[in-house]
Amino acid sequence: MLQGKEIGIVFGCYAPMHQGHLDVVFKAKKECEAGVIIIVCGSDEDRGVGYNMPLLDRYNYIKDFFKDDEAIDVYMIDETDLDIAPYPNGWDKWLTYFNEIYDANYDIKDRIWYVGEEDYVKQLNKRCENVVYLNRQVNEISATLIRNNPYKYWNKIVPTFRCVFSHNILITGTASEGKSTLVNDLAKYFDTTSSVEFGKENMILEKIEETKLTINDYFGFLKNQYELTNNQIKSRENIGVFFGDTDNLVTRMYAKYYSDDLDFELSYDDYLLIEQEAIKYNNLYKWDKIFLLKPHHKFVDDGIRYMKHADLKIREDMFDILCSFLKEANLWEKVTILDGGYYENFIEIKKYVKEILK
Repeated sequence: MLQGKEIGIVFGCYAPMHQGHLDVVFKAKKECEAGVIIIVCGSDEDRGVGYNMPLLDRYNYIKDFFKDDEAIDVYMIDETDLDIAPYPNGWDKWLTYFNEIYDANYDIKDRIWYVGEEDYVKQLNKRCENVVYLNRQVNEISATLIRNNPYKYWNKIVPTFRCVFSHNILITGTASEGKSTLVNDLAKYFDTTSSVEFGKENMILEKIEETKLTINDYFGFLKNQYELTNNQIKSRENIGVFFGDTDNLVTRMYAKYYSDDLDFELSYDDYLLIEQEAIKYNNLYKWDKIFLLKPHHKFVDDGIRYMKHADLKIREDMFDILCSFLKEANLWEKVTILDGGYYENFIEIKKYVKEILK
């Protein structure tokens, strides 16, 4: 708990938090001996709607950003639960709830409100003492500008919020079509983050043959692939575009096909359980664009792949399964099928990314 003579209070919906907000927070922290209380307020239907920024996520992003700062406490006020009247009529009820939080946690008499919205100053001055107005526009940034063009203002977005605006590109397909090479090279070209195909990397590391994979291996692939992807999207090295190598649908594709092959330990009942788990992950991934590589390249023997499935007809059957999964997951409208060689595919994706960043 913050301790000292006076305490600063800043509040907002923070959709997203940016350097203009930090100007206010850091001035309050510098001037108030006890430190600062940040109130994340609003609802899931406020300015964050349509941008995958529910109130609880915004609160957690801010908590995470300030987790090592002992001079800042962060609270959340969900205005939906309070049934607060639409702005500007809900101030009295909002302040009553804030005072309940404050009185339960602090015994500091001098409270100073630091406000970046001019109209908020008028409303607070009617009800509170010690209201300081700071014009956030001195930083020439606003949440509206960011929402309209996040890449232009990328470096002004508080880092924990940047994942919200990341344009996530999945490069997918059957085995040995050059997915990993494309992902790796594109990430290097644009100097951004990417994920590897966890299942393949894990099989190489643990020296596991495809035919010996169990249901638990597939569960592990699904979980670890998502966590790897999510961590890379949230990385501060993400410039606003992320490249993903494989997701849950590819893992499900292999499980589906292998469950019908007697050379594999996986049964069809196992596949049905894997299917349920894979579908759960569909709602966790956010793909903005999907490049699907059509099978026709030479099948490379890397020591772990099942070479009986090198036949082009078998890979085309797997490709059809993957297409059906993409349609089932309502992702087909985001799909572009690539049927060129490596360099043609590289140029196609590069042109797309340059348009996004423009």
